Amino acid sequence: MKSHDLKRRFFEFFERREHIFVPSAPLIFDNQKKLLTSSGIEYFEKYFKSEINPLDDPEPRLNKPLGAPNAVSSQYCFRPEDAENVGDNSHLTFFEMLTALTFGGYKKQTAIKITSDFFKNLNIFIDYVTIFSGGSGFSLDKDSEYIWKELGATYIQRLGLKENFWGPAGDEGICGSTSEIYIKDIGVWNVVFVDYYFPDTHKKLISGKNIRKIERLDVQGIASVTGLERLTAVANGKSNVFETDIFDGLFLPLQNTALTERQKRIAVDHLRAVCFLANEIPAGESEQLLKIGIRNLLRRLFVYERLIKITEGLFEEIIEKMVKLYNSDFKNPADSIRIINDIIKKERLGFTEMMAKGLKELLKKKSENSLIDAPIAFYFYEKFGLPFESIKEFSGVGAKNLTREDFENELKKHQIVSGKLEEKSGIGSRIKELWSKIP
Repeated sequence: MKSHDLKRRFFEFFERREHIFVPSAPLIFDNQKKLLTSSGIEYFEKYFKSEINPLDDPEPRLNKPLGAPNAVSSQYCFRPEDAENVGDNSHLTFFEMLTALTFGGYKKQTAIKITSDFFKNLNIFIDYVTIFSGGSGFSLDKDSEYIWKELGATYIQRLGLKENFWGPAGDEGICGSTSEIYIKDIGVWNVVFVDYYFPDTHKKLISGKNIRKIERLDVQGIASVTGLERLTAVANGKSNVFETDIFDGLFLPLQNTALTERQKRIAVDHLRAVCFLANEIPAGESEQLLKIGIRNLLRRLFVYERLIKITEGLFEEIIEKMVKLYNSDFKNPADSIRIINDIIKKERLGFTEMMAKGLKELLKKKSENSLIDAPIAFYFYEKFGLPFESIKEFSGVGAKNLTREDFENELKKHQIVSGKLEEKSGIGSRIKELWSKIP
C-alpha cells in the first residue's frame, strides 16, 4: 500500500467519526520559544488549554471554527535530537506525523477503541501495547490497561515517565501519559492523554524536578498520532521505514559507495531534512537559525565524504531525486534544487579546511585509544565544528561512554560562562533546540 493511500485512509477513517480535517501547518513554528515543529500536536495547544473554543473561535487554517471538538491533520516534523538514533529501523530527524485529536469530545475508552478499529480495518495485527506505570506522584493508568484487555490485547507492558509520558515539546507546554502500539518492535502509534500543562522542559518533568508545578487542564484532550513512514512500513510488512515508497529510488546513488547500510540511511534522512528545511527558510533571524540546523546535518555528511571517500556531488544528485519525488511540496522544483545544492556547496566550502584539521587530530586520538569525554568532545565541536555524532562515531573505543546528555551539559556550561545562553528567551531557547551555535 502506497503512503499516500494510507494517509487518505487515515483522514477518511477519522472524518467518518466526526473529526474535522485541518490542513498542514508550516514546519516553522511561529513561536518565540520554539522554532521548528516536532509533533502534530503543538499547533493545537491552544485548544487543549481552552484558549480557543473549537465550536466558536476561528481556526486560522480554515478561516472558520472547527464546528466540532475533534480534528484530524498531518504535519511535517523535525527532531534534531534523534540524529544519533537515525540508522536503525524507525528513527528519522524529519518525518510526517498523522494526528487525530479531541478537545473533550470523547474519552479514553473511545480513543483506544477507535485506534484498535483502525488497525483492524487495515488487517494489521498489534503485537503489544504499553501503558503508563505511574511514578513521581502519578498513578498507574489502570483504565487504559483494562480497556486494552477488553479489546483482546495479548501483551501489555507498563512503562514509566521516560517511555510513556509525552511533552512538553519545548521549554514548557501541554503534556500527558501515553499508550503506545508496537508492531514488529516498532512504536507505530501513540495515544496521548493531554491532561496537564507543565511550565518547564520534558527533561525536568521526567526527572521529577518541579513536578509539583504541573497543572491539570480544564479539558482532558486526547491526541492519537502515528508517523506516516512507520505506518507505511508495517502496513506493507517491511522491517524498516526506508523500504517504503517514501524513500523510493533515493538510495540508488549510494549503492556503490563504501558507506555502511546505517550510514546510507543517515545520509538519506539528513538530506531529506535539509530539503524541507531549506524549502521553508525565511528572511531575517529565522534564516540564520534554520541554517544552523542544516549546517549540523550537512557537516555530518561532509565527514562521510572525507573519511569514506564519497564522490563530491553525490549528495547533490540525491537532492535532485528528492525534490522530484516530493515535487508537490516544492513550488518551483527546479529553483529548489538549485537553491538547496547552492547551500550544500557553500557549506562544504566553508567547512572543508576546518574539518580536515579536526579529523586529523581526532583520528590521532583514536589511534592512541585516547579517552574522548564530554569536555574533549566539546573542544572538537567548538574549535573545528565537528558534529557530536561524528565525534562519537569516529573516535573508536575512547568515546564508548560519551553521551549526548554529558555533551549538552558541557555545552550549556560554556554558554553560561560566555553569556550566550538566554534562558527562557526567544533566541536562546531556539538556538539551543538546534544544537546551538557552532563555528
